[in-house]
Amino acid sequence: MSGFDHRSYYEMLRDSMSVSLVRAVLNKELAESKETRLQASRNGGEVNAKKEAEDLSDFVEFLAADLFEYFPKELTEVTYDSKTGDETGWTGSIEMAEGFLNNLPSTYVDSIVDAKLLNDAEDVKRMTTSVMEDYLAAATAPPLRWTETKPLECELCGREVRLTWLPPPDTTIYTRPGTKEEDTSRIHAESRRLAMSTLPLICAPL
Repeated sequence: MSGFDHRSYYEMLRDSMSVSLVRAVLNKELAESKETRLQASRNGGEVNAKKEAEDLSDFVEFLAADLFEYFPKELTEVTYDSKTGDETGWTGSIEMAEGFLNNLPSTYVDSIVDAKLLNDAEDVKRMTTSVMEDYLAAATAPPLRWTETKPLECELCGREVRLTWLPPPDTTIYTRPGTKEEDTSRIHAESRRLAMSTLPLICAPL
């Protein structure tokens, strides 16, 4: 895997943040008294729940954007390849984010504490450690094999039958004079793979 673009790294952080924030909200609600929850239900709980979900989504976006702005460069460039290429095991581990976790931006910490989702900076650090573990796991996950992303049904009729590419990917590749034979073979194989990935899959003839 060659890595992700800037937006993809942010989205991975946002998704990881969402899981942890929802957990924090649920813990907060469980801590409320039964009487308080019943009162909320009588006062239009369904409508309030919808609004709270929308507010939480906006809050997650805000927190993720704030936190991502302070990410050190190595946290926005970590990949599966960089992880597997590091024999020390540091790349992709939570230790990689240790310095960042020890110096979380005050705006981020204060926003969570002021919203009364967590009690103090230590609680925020613990939650953010969980966020970073999920984020690093997503950023360094191995690429999916083609068989895991291959469509199961014909793109024309929708039937789940044996599939083939249409049309056959005949691709002419020209290489510079003097190119090594092994390089030429690699270029042809990669070009064929890319050509096939853009073609539809249809029913194979019997």
